[in-house]
Amino acid sequence: MKPEITTLGTFPAPLSRRDFLAAAMASVALLAFDQCAFADTNPGGAVFEKASQRAADLVKQMTIEEVIQQTVHHAPALPKLKLARYNYWSEALHGVNVDGPITSFPQPIALGCSWNPELVHQVYTAVSDEARAYHNKTGYGLTYFSPATVNMGLRDPRWGRCEENFSEDPLLVQTLAVQTTRAMQGDHPKYLKTVACAKHYVCNETDTDRDYADAAPDRRSFWEYYTRGFEACVTEGQVFTVMASYNSLWGVPCVADPMLLTEILRKRWGFKGYVVSDCDAVADIYRTHHYVQTGPEAAALAIKAGSDLNCGDTYSQHLMKAFQDKLVSEEAVRAALTRVLTGRFLLGEFDPPADVPWAGLSPEIIEGQKHRDLAREAARQT
Repeated sequence: MKPEITTLGTFPAPLSRRDFLAAAMASVALLAFDQCAFADTNPGGAVFEKASQRAADLVKQMTIEEVIQQTVHHAPALPKLKLARYNYWSEALHGVNVDGPITSFPQPIALGCSWNPELVHQVYTAVSDEARAYHNKTGYGLTYFSPATVNMGLRDPRWGRCEENFSEDPLLVQTLAVQTTRAMQGDHPKYLKTVACAKHYVCNETDTDRDYADAAPDRRSFWEYYTRGFEACVTEGQVFTVMASYNSLWGVPCVADPMLLTEILRKRWGFKGYVVSDCDAVADIYRTHHYVQTGPEAAALAIKAGSDLNCGDTYSQHLMKAFQDKLVSEEAVRAALTRVLTGRFLLGEFDPPADVPWAGLSPEIIEGQKHRDLAREAARQT
C-alpha cells in the first residue's frame, strides 16, 4: 500500500487517542511500503562504465600536478582540456540554498514527522527540479553536499544540527533518506539529475567537539543503529556521494579510515561514487586528531583510505609533497579524480544540452505556485 498525499488546502480532522494510535500503527506499516514503487533506474552497468572510462581518459591527459589541483571542492579550470572551473559544494537541505526566489520546504526534522515517504519523494523531486532550473539560469553546481543527512543526531537535542536529520529512528531515517536520494538524482537511465550526498559518515552526532571527538559505539549499535541509513542510501538509493565526517571512529579519523571508506562502503555495500571529506576534515587528521604529524601524511592517508575529494585545501597544498615522498601512488590519486569526474559525466556536463533531459527546464518553475502549494501541504503533514 502506498501512502497518499492529502488534498491541497484541507486540514485533517481532530483525532481521538484511539484513532491517533491506529493512525500511528498505519504509519509504521507505510515504512514497509514497496521500495520498487520508485524503480532503480539510476545510471548503472554499461552506462556507468562508459562514464567512468570517459573520466579516466580525461584524467590520463593531465599531469600529476593538474590532477592534484582538481581534487579539491573549488577545482580550477583546465582550458587545454575544456574543463570548466567547478565548485562541488552546493547545498539543498530543504530547498536550493541560494538567494531567492527559491522554494523553501520544511526542514528534514519536520518532514520526518509526516511519516510519508511519497511526500518526501515529491518534495525532493521539486527541489531537484529547481536545482536544475537554477543551474540552467546561473550555472550553479549540481553536486550537492546535502541532502541527505542520515546521522542520528535527534537522540540528543543539544546536537546543533538536529534539524537536518529526519528522526532518531533508524528505520524511518533510512526510508526517507532513500526517497530523498532517489528524488534528487532522478530516475533517468543515462543521466543523474543532481548528485546527492549521504552525510556525515559516520557516528557524527556532536557539535562543539566534532573536530576531535572519538566515537566508540559498541559493535551492535554501529551496525544496527548508526550505519543503516548510509547502507540504505548506497544499496537502495544508489547515492553518488558520501561525505566522511570530522570525528574518528575507534581511534581512526573517519576521513582516513580504510575500513569505513573501502572495506565497508565500496566492497561490502558496492558504492560506485566518490567520497568527499567534510570541510577541512583532512586537515583535522593532523591538526586536531594528531593521528599523523604533517599535512602530506594526512593527505596520503586520506587518499589511500578512499577519500576522493577534499572539501578544503589540504590536497592542493600537501598531496604533491606526499607523492614526491612516495607516501601515496600516482595511480591512487588518478583513481580518486576519475571517480569524482565520473559524476560530472553522468550529470551530462560534457554532452550536448539537447541530450540531457533537464537542460530545457525553465527557471519559471522556481518558487512557482505548484511548488509553493507542495511546500504548504508538506508543512501541514508535518
